[in-house]
Amino acid sequence: MSKATAGVTGMVVWVLAIGVLALSSPSIVVEESVYDFGWVIEGTTVKHTFLISNQGDSDLEILDVRAGCGCTTTELPFTTLIPGRVVELNAALSTAGFGGSTVGKSITIRSNDPDRPEFVLQLVGSVVPDAAYLVDVSEISGGFRLLLDVRPRNDYVAGHLVGAVSMPADEVPSWLDYMPKDVAYLLYDQSGRAAPDVAETMLLAGFAEVSVIIGGMSEWIREYGDRSITQIELILLPLLESTLPGNG
Repeated sequence: MSKATAGVTGMVVWVLAIGVLALSSPSIVVEESVYDFGWVIEGTTVKHTFLISNQGDSDLEILDVRAGCGCTTTELPFTTLIPGRVVELNAALSTAGFGGSTVGKSITIRSNDPDRPEFVLQLVGSVVPDAAYLVDVSEISGGFRLLLDVRPRNDYVAGHLVGAVSMPADEVPSWLDYMPKDVAYLLYDQSGRAAPDVAETMLLAGFAEVSVIIGGMSEWIREYGDRSITQIELILLPLLESTLPGNG
């Protein structure tokens, strides 16, 4: 091989090597880089875990993590991510002092990603001023119950427990396919004798939680008189009734 040929070959190899190095780079990717926490009561600490990954083809070095005012982050367990590796960044936002406002706080990640040397994460949402009557949805999700009055309609109209929906026992089988099965139900009749059969039917149909008031309406009146009894009707909509088999 001549010196000229060797020189050209060496130049080609050098150029190719530079090209490969140029093409090899880390790429920072964060799943759900903007976390919307919805509505919270002032004083709540919002927590979220961001998943940071390297989708490039060389090591990603996380150089710095800076949280904005009101935010804190935990220290990363490691800061070098080989291609495909994922690390968790735990963030917390104190909402104290932000009542009545929409909040948007940022966390900036500096890395050796050539295309995005600074990657910004955000926590956004609305903060309502604290008040004694406010309750977070998470506090009621496990205790919510739908109250069903399974007595004949005329008995319901004459007086029923506040919030109860009228669903006579003989109509329940027709409604089973239209009722959400993951809701907790509380049933009552007049004496406590009919509602247990309805509860058994619902449980066999796959409903997760069905309870019956012992002694029914009669026991309620014996214990509490007419407290929490009303004549305001909450009867299932005729429009929905038209969807039942054999109707409409």
